[in-house]
Formats: sequence, structure tokens, C-alpha cells
Amino acid sequence: MKIGIVLVLALGLVGWVGARQDPTPPSKPAAAAYVVGPEDVLGIVTRDVAEASGEFLVRADGQITFPLIGEVRVAGKTLEQIRAEITDRLKHELRDPEVQVNVKQMRPNRVYVLGQVRAAGALDAKPGWHLAELIAAAGGLAMPPERLKAVVFRPSGTVSIEMRELFIDAKESANIPIFPGDVVHLSSEPTIRVSVVGEVQHPGLIDLVESGGVVEAIAAAGGQTQKAGLSRARIVRGSEQIPVDLHQAILLGNPATNVPLRDGDTIYVPEHKAKVSVMGMVGKPGTLEIPDGEGLTFVQALGRAGGPIRDAKMDGITLARADATGKIVPKNYNYKDILAGRKDASDFALQDGDVIYVAQSGKANANQVAQILGLLFSGGRLFGF
Repeated sequence: MKIGIVLVLALGLVGWVGARQDPTPPSKPAAAAYVVGPEDVLGIVTRDVAEASGEFLVRADGQITFPLIGEVRVAGKTLEQIRAEITDRLKHELRDPEVQVNVKQMRPNRVYVLGQVRAAGALDAKPGWHLAELIAAAGGLAMPPERLKAVVFRPSGTVSIEMRELFIDAKESANIPIFPGDVVHLSSEPTIRVSVVGEVQHPGLIDLVESGGVVEAIAAAGGQTQKAGLSRARIVRGSEQIPVDLHQAILLGNPATNVPLRDGDTIYVPEHKAKVSVMGMVGKPGTLEIPDGEGLTFVQALGRAGGPIRDAKMDGITLARADATGKIVPKNYNYKDILAGRKDASDFALQDGDVIYVAQSGKANANQVAQILGLLFSGGRLFGF
């Protein structure tokens, strides 16, 4: 009985020791197959065929030139995939070819940065690199980030990243990992070059994206000056002159007036000089500026000049305007009827150079008014013309 108990205990101990000391080690995970890339040097041997054996540099286009069969694309493939393809293609030239492929010299761990960076070229890849670090190592962007995107070419496919997302919006998803063999190309939107002259802060040549308009051009030139006549701007395009109402486009935000530009256009912003004079029996005689893009009416001008004073001739206020030939053409208006809104007596817009003369009631006849207006026009420099 005692012998049986001892035997059972001994067998149990042996089983416990066997469980603790398994002589079979755990299997190791298989190493990932090497993927060939540009600048690798492959050693390829075709048994008994010396002319189809040798060392082959993988070119930048990912191919090698192999005897008997010509161009073979090897980049992005494993050694076994390359061996199988070469063997299959050699079967058209040889009977039962046997091919071995190995790596004689591994490529440097490089990435390639092209396009709109300050130091384009090949860089030695660093472990853990991301896109922002790669661009920094290449000297940084050569253009504003909102105008650039990066296209990353790799065997698994291409990835496109807007630089605005990386450097302005700071999106983590845009800062993708970079791997050896990646080719990163920084490209910009197509641009045009235009000239901006006249009443802007920084006149000169401006580079714009191809879809840019006059509003973007004025902004790139530092904006308009206080003397700018925005409503009378124009685009000079060859022999053509295109009127542009920049008052509507910039100050009122009307997108329909943001005229698209073409390469070589010149945008001219003139000085605003549109003025009228209100003289005679008014509270504040003198020169008034017509607000750019807004206009000035007959009633508004009289109001800004202090309005007709006591004894002013209200029913015969004279407006003098030079016609296309330079001749002075006077016309009388009944101010009371215009204010009352009577038929055929509505308010109207004034033009640059108009002169309003308010005579004294019962004192001036038509000849006297004509003489005064003639003096005003002939001596216009005294009144701001």
C-alpha cells in the first residue's frame, strides 16, 4: 500500500516537472520579407547561364535591365517575387531555368524631397520621422503653406496632404509618418503675375494663384490708400481697358465685381478727385468731394454746403456743367419743388466738376449769373478744380 502511494506521488512529480520544463522552445515570428527599392544592388544567378547572371543596381525608376528578357520592375517586390518573375520570363528563352536572387548591397535609408522646399534633394531617413520633420530638414517651405500640398509616393500608393492642414490647422492626421524610400513632392497651385499701380500701399508686381481676382491683387499690394478712387479702377489687358468698381468689390463685398485676372494684367487705381462746388447764398460755400462709389445728389450737396440762407433764390438755383466740348451749359432748378417731390422735379446725381450757384432773390438776372459762372470756371483753381 505504501509502495503504491509513493509511486503515484513520484509520477505526479515527474508530470509537474515536465510541465514546468517543456523542452520545445516557442516558435519565433517569421521576419518580414525584404522589399527591394531604388539603389539596392541585387545579385542574380541563373544556373549554368553566365550571361544571365551578375549584379544589378535598381534604378530610380524601380527597374533593372536583365539579359535575355529586358526591363524588369523590381522596386516594391520581395526577393521571392522577383525570382519567380525572372524565372517565368526566362522560360521563353531557356529550358527549366533556375534562378537565385539575393541582396548584395542594401540601399541607404533615404527619402527624397522635391518641389517647393528650400533645399530639395535626398536625405538620410531618421527613425520615427514625420512629414513636418522632413520638411524642416529640407530647409522649410519655399512658399506660404496655404498654397502648397505634399504628395507622398511609396510602393503602397500615394498620399496627398494639404500644407494648410499641417502648418496652419495643426491637424495631427496631416503629420504622417515618413519611411525610407518615400518620395515627397511639394507642389503649388498655378500662379499668375500681375502689376498693381496707382493708389495702393505697395505698387508693383504681384504673384497670385491662377483663380485670383482684383480683390486679392489689391490686398496683396497692401490695400488702397485714402486717396484711392476705387469705383474708377480699371484693368489694362493688352490694348483693352476694363472698368472695375472696386468700391463694390472691396468695401461692399460684392463677389460679382471681383473680376478674375490673367497673367500680365495691370490693375490701375486712380486718385479720387471727383468734386463739385456750391457757391453763392449758402451757409458754407466751397468745394465738396463726391464720395467714391456713393455719389452726391443736388439736394445732398446743398445740404452739406449749409443749405440756402435767407434771401436765397430758391426757385432758380443754377447748375453749370461743362459739356464734351468744354462749353459751360447752365440750367435752373426749383429747389422747393425738388424738396416737395413734385412731378418732373426729382433729385439727381451730380458729376465731377459741376458748379451750383445760389443767387440772391431779386438781385441777380440771367446775365449776371452767367458772368459769375464764367468767372468760377475760368478761375476754377480757386475753387478746387
